[in-house]
Amino acid sequence: MAHGNGLAWRVAARDAVTYPEAVTLAATLADAGVQQQLLDEAGRHQPHSLADVPRLVGELARRLERPWIAGRLAAITTGPLNTWVRACVRSQAGHRPKTQSMWRISPPHRPTPVSQLLADSSDRGETPVQPDPALLPDSAEGAARGFARGLRHARTYAAEHGHLCAPNTVQMEGFAVGLWLANQRAAGPELAPERAAALDALDPWWNPPWNLWWQRIYHRAQAHVRAGQPLAPDLGFPGTPEGLGEWLYDQCADYPQLHPQQQRLLTDIGITPEQARAAKPRRKNIKAVRHTALDHARAYAAQHGHLCAPTSASQGGFTVGKWLHSQRVRARRGQLDPVLNRTLTDIDPWWNPPWPTDWQREHHHAHAAVTAGALPDPEAGFRNFDDRTGQWLYAQCVNYTALQPGQQHLLARLGLTELVAGTAVPNPATRHPAMETGLHYARDWAAQHGDLDIPRTAPT
Repeated sequence: MAHGNGLAWRVAARDAVTYPEAVTLAATLADAGVQQQLLDEAGRHQPHSLADVPRLVGELARRLERPWIAGRLAAITTGPLNTWVRACVRSQAGHRPKTQSMWRISPPHRPTPVSQLLADSSDRGETPVQPDPALLPDSAEGAARGFARGLRHARTYAAEHGHLCAPNTVQMEGFAVGLWLANQRAAGPELAPERAAALDALDPWWNPPWNLWWQRIYHRAQAHVRAGQPLAPDLGFPGTPEGLGEWLYDQCADYPQLHPQQQRLLTDIGITPEQARAAKPRRKNIKAVRHTALDHARAYAAQHGHLCAPTSASQGGFTVGKWLHSQRVRARRGQLDPVLNRTLTDIDPWWNPPWPTDWQREHHHAHAAVTAGALPDPEAGFRNFDDRTGQWLYAQCVNYTALQPGQQHLLARLGLTELVAGTAVPNPATRHPAMETGLHYARDWAAQHGDLDIPRTAPT
């Protein structure tokens, strides 16, 4: 080794220090007694960070003869050691043969090979030549740009909602940020350290070891407390929304079974183990709950023109879609209060149609367009309507005779009688073709060519 090659000497020093420690670490992790101790310590919970398994951290610090390292390890939520811990708990390594997943180190966490470090140095004089930054492969460069874009939208979502536990369906400015976050969670502790750190900075609990719905409801409780409204478990959580109060009581009832970090989060909003034991169930005021729900239902109808809300719909923070779905279920079972049924019918006569509510929503869109002046033009492919509504109307014309009489009556009010429906043709310029549109052109092709072996570039 050349005397002037400082980088080479640093590499040799690195290996001289880390190699013995790597051997000690590997021997410790391969020790069946250590693995069993980890399983006993973790119990039925998947550790979120190494702070959840302090006995393992202490054992590593003792064997490595580095007592100061315990504090640093406790803060780790990603990386190969955290991956090993989770794999060991997941595979119950102390009770059956080891799995290969326990010993796999993902590329972002592998140290730079010595050969690469030495190749980047030079013997010219005392100072190594600094090479130009290596260009990333196209795929890696694209992934880096993609992560930066996702992080930008995640930052916007966190600023608006206070957390990153977004449902998979959430989009920000057309970007599927919910699905992007789900993909980052799927990488788990194998996510590159700098990427995990960037997400941790936005929300330390962006990837909890429990269900995301728990974390989202917790954030609602946290916002309630931050608004200056204490929870008061011993009084039955007065002042909380009904659903939130019931959830909080459930957490108190199940407190001993919760993950240690869930218990810590509940303590942060004022629910200590002592208060959890003293908690009382949330008191229900059925009249007040119904009054609130109807107010939100009226507001939804005023905004959208109907009550066939999807289950995901909310109004003023109230899950009006789920509430209406529950009332429809009760009505179909004959269990709905007649007074409530009449009230909902007064708001929207078709709030509980005998056909799917999706159909009723699409009919409302078409009815709103006709009311605004759009003329039904079935013989022209319903080009007077927006693309999706036009495709829906064409599909109803094709299937007219299979519809229920009530559906036919509603279409007739739009001007689509059975006779008029028979004149409907599809719109070849559609960007959102319905099944009926595709079948129409498939039949035309088969009639002309005798098969459906259609080239992708073939015109319709």
